[in-house]
Amino acid sequence: MESAEAYLLGYLNGKGLPLAISAFKLANSLHAKQSRKNGEPYFSHPVAVCSILINQKIFDEIILAAALLHDVIEEKLITFDELVKLTNLEIATLTMKVTKIKDDQGNCDPNKYFLGMKDDIRAILIKVADRMDNLKNIVQVFTKEKIKEYYHETINYILPLAELARKNHDFDFVDYSEAFNFLSYCLNTQLVIIESAMFLKGTNLE
Repeated sequence: MESAEAYLLGYLNGKGLPLAISAFKLANSLHAKQSRKNGEPYFSHPVAVCSILINQKIFDEIILAAALLHDVIEEKLITFDELVKLTNLEIATLTMKVTKIKDDQGNCDPNKYFLGMKDDIRAILIKVADRMDNLKNIVQVFTKEKIKEYYHETINYILPLAELARKNHDFDFVDYSEAFNFLSYCLNTQLVIIESAMFLKGTNLE
C-alpha cells in the first residue's frame, strides 16, 4: 500500500471512523485496476481528496466516506443501488450528488450538475477538494481543451459555489467557513499558476 493510503487508513482507524474505513476499503477495491492520466493508481485521487478535507479539520464520517467513493458511480464501477447496500443511503446519496451524469454522447450539462449540489454544503466541500487535486498536475497531463474546460468550470461554477457555501456555512451546527476560505484561496492560487504555465506555452485561457 502506498504511503499516503497507509497513512490515511491509519488515521481513520485511529479516529475510530468505521464508515470511512469501510468506504476506504470499498473504493480501493473498486479502483484497483484503474490508473490516472499521470500513471498513478487511480485510488490515489480519492485518498488525496479525503486527505484535503481532513487537513481542514473535517471529520464528518459521511463526508469522508463520500469523498473516498466520489468517483465509483461516475466510473461505472458500481450502481447507486449497490452502493446503498454496501454503505448506507446517506453516503450513497451524497456520492450521487457529486457524480456527473452523462448523456449518450458522453456530455454533462454543467448547469444542472453544479447547481444540483448548491443546497448541500457537504457536496460542495467534496467537489472543491476534488478540483484541487485534479488541478495539481493538469498542465502536464491534460489537453489544452480539457485545461480550458476545467479552468472555466472552476471560475464559473466551483468558486461561486464555494463562496455561497462560505456564506451559508453551517451544516448540523458545524462551521465550515474557514475550510471554504482556505480551499477557495488554494483554488485561486492554482488557477494563477495554470494561467502562467499556459501563457508560457502560448495559450490564452480566456
